[in-house]
Formats: sequence, structure tokens, C-alpha cells
Amino acid sequence: MINESAVNKYFKKVWKEGQILVENSDPGYLISDINIILRVSKDLKLFNDRALFPELPPENKCYSYSKLRGFQKDGPKIEEFMRNLLKEELAEIQATPWRYEDAVLMHNNEKYLFVNQQFLNLLNLVTTHIGYNNTKRTDSPVIYGDSKDVKKVFAVIMPLRIEFIKNNYSKFPNIPELITAVTL
Repeated sequence: MINESAVNKYFKKVWKEGQILVENSDPGYLISDINIILRVSKDLKLFNDRALFPELPPENKCYSYSKLRGFQKDGPKIEEFMRNLLKEELAEIQATPWRYEDAVLMHNNEKYLFVNQQFLNLLNLVTTHIGYNNTKRTDSPVIYGDSKDVKKVFAVIMPLRIEFIKNNYSKFPNIPELITAVTL
């Protein structure tokens, strides 16, 4: 489900510019920045780099890693956050073929939101990108995997806020009309 080489490249960049969180959560590790959570194998080549990861967390612990801030043996409980998301009322949401720069338009019958194409590229989804989302909250992330079992969730992607350049706003189509045209 994960594109290992893309994940390695992405998180090396995150380590240089921001902060990575890693939680030991069977099966595998949960690895995150502030925009995406991925469930990855403990054999991920990225974890062999001792400059990035001088030590990996023991079971049920979350460590933070950053070139700027260094290594810290504390971090938020990622799996607990995911478990709370799964308690919400979730509905299927899917990617449309429509893109705006790096933003992918996601929709279901009740909601439209954007996710970053870069994050979808980290996933090896051969078919359409169908996830789960709380249609009642505007800031709810898209969850990939089993919508009931936290151990089977392999990705959580936060939605994007799209800010249109004033001059280009008039070129942006009406989203409901766009969805109708794309799905017919």
C-alpha cells in the first residue's frame, strides 16, 4: 500500500526542513509529519539511516526527529489520534480526475475537499483513491484502510486549504458543476 522509495525521499526532506514523528505501533511503525500519517514496515530502509533516526521508539512510544531540533524521546500518541478519528461518522470519499496545481479534488455526495497529490503519490493505490472522511467537519482528514480497525489503517491525509490567486480565481470552476461534468 506504500510507495517505499517515495516515502523515503519525502521523509528525508521533512527531516531537513521540519519534524518527523515515529510511533512503534504493531504492525509496523506510524510515521508522520503534520500533514500525513503512514503505517510502514519496520523494515523500511529509511529507518536504517542513523543520522535521521539515532534510535527507534519501543512499543507504544512516539519519538520526534528533526535536523533543526534534534532527536527527542517524546511525541504525541499517533495511534490514539487515529482511533479517535475512527469513532466519528465516516463516509466514503474519492478522488476525481480534476486537479488544481498539486491539489486533488475529493468528493462524495455531501462534501468537496482537496488533498495534496504529493501525499497520494506516497500510496500504491492501483485503483481509484477511495478513503473515508467525516462529512460533517470541514477539517476532517481522509483515512485509507479499514474504517473500523485502527491497525488496518495505512494512511491518514489532512486536507489542503486552497488559496487562489486573485487574478486566477475567476478561472476556477464551480465545484458542484465540475463534479457533475467529471462523473457523467
